[in-house]
Amino acid sequence: MLTHHLQDPDTQRPSLFVLIGNTSKSLALRELFRTKKAPRFRSKRHAGEIHLHLDPSRIFHSRPVLIADGDLPQQSLRAKVPAAEKCHETMRRALPRAVVGTVDGTTDSIYSRLLLPFADVFCFFSADIGGFRQIARHIAAWLDKGQSSTLSRSTYPRIIIVTEKMPVGREPEKEARKAFLWLLREETTHDLSEQISAIDIVALLPKGKVSAEARYRRLKECLLKGSDEVRRNREETRTLFSATHFAALFRYACGHFSQASEEPFDLIKASRKQNPVAKDLAEHLSIFLKHIRSVKELIEFAVPVIASSIFLDNYPPDTHSKLPFLSSDL
Repeated sequence: MLTHHLQDPDTQRPSLFVLIGNTSKSLALRELFRTKKAPRFRSKRHAGEIHLHLDPSRIFHSRPVLIADGDLPQQSLRAKVPAAEKCHETMRRALPRAVVGTVDGTTDSIYSRLLLPFADVFCFFSADIGGFRQIARHIAAWLDKGQSSTLSRSTYPRIIIVTEKMPVGREPEKEARKAFLWLLREETTHDLSEQISAIDIVALLPKGKVSAEARYRRLKECLLKGSDEVRRNREETRTLFSATHFAALFRYACGHFSQASEEPFDLIKASRKQNPVAKDLAEHLSIFLKHIRSVKELIEFAVPVIASSIFLDNYPPDTHSKLPFLSSDL
């Protein structure tokens, strides 16, 4: 996992950007995050293939940036699984038939069921995907699949659609957004807010008019600004995870997704995988409460003991002595 390259994954809290497209996306990826032009960018993508990158300029930053790089293939699902590349870790899971259908259906499921709960921003490159109508169809498919996780709506990611076929400016982009939302309403009856917090259109200047860095500067600003808003909401709901927790929960999400479960991914249940709730908890509570003789004992003794026990039990073993608000009382 790329989080192993971070300086302090227990305190650093990463952002995940998902870039979707082909040629235009690959060019933007290199300009936005200075990723190296590896052979995998030039080779043919396999169905449902996702590459995860770490922005090298933010390895020591309190907010490292992870980039998931994928596409929306149109060919049938017949390509063989490629051999593992030595340059990075490869994680494979066999998907049951309930998940594997058309290529588009499989890829949409990966984005909407697996990556959506963890991403700050999804960035679609219109020139690669076939225009606003095709993007609307894919987002409609995401909405039709239903809720992807148990996270609060305020934590949902944003979508940015990048276009090269319209004038740059606030007003043209505002009008383009209205047009896109109209197309989306034609494709689905589901409300965008059921999965996405907001959507924006960003126009790029024509290629060759300015330097590559200047051409993508505003897009990067929009990515970071959108991420700031999502992270602020996640911090308020205590779902802005450290890199260590992010990696662990993402691995659990992969297992949940590969089981073709229609249930939303429950992050609370996942966090208890290694420390499940005792099956006889109710019995123990009942025995404990039988010794309580008055309302005063219930309020001043029993309730605080039960609440603090449940609270402390949420922490992994051996961490209690490391909590500053507890160690002073021990």
